[in-house]
Amino acid sequence: MIEMIIFYPTAAIVILFSLMVVLHKSPIRSALFLLGTLFFMAFIFALLSAHFVAVIQILVYAGGIIVLILFAIMLLNLQKEDSEYDHISLGKVISLGLGGFLFLIISIVFFKMYPGHSSELPANFGTIEEVGRLMVTDYVFAFEAISLLIIASLVGGVVLVRGLINSKSKLKKLK
Repeated sequence: MIEMIIFYPTAAIVILFSLMVVLHKSPIRSALFLLGTLFFMAFIFALLSAHFVAVIQILVYAGGIIVLILFAIMLLNLQKEDSEYDHISLGKVISLGLGGFLFLIISIVFFKMYPGHSSELPANFGTIEEVGRLMVTDYVFAFEAISLLIIASLVGGVVLVRGLINSKSKLKKLK
């Protein structure tokens, strides 16, 4: 019961911060809202007795990825374009409403198909040993697929940055 009292306000904060990440005009403030979202998600993981995942969430995402995002934003020197944020179109409002309605329908279907249960967790649930064992036994394919996806995204990032550098050097030569 006490977990639910703590969970719902925390989940509401995560949803609010997530919306602020997407809807805020400033990229720096969006990154800071993302940092808050990640911290509160780590808190939810701790509520779910997944302490290892909570610590990794803070160390890897909140510690490393947010610093990388802020560094990239500051290096790119992003300036907001006023014309981009002047109006809210009817299409945006309709798509937001349809997205919310679709999320509600999917949530209802999911909770009807998979009702929660209140069984006790195993003694080693969420420990580093158990996570490591599951990662190299039951979920080895997913683990390897994710590692390939990360490598592909790194290669894609290098290709994009290389193209950006080449296009800037060509512009300098033309001037």
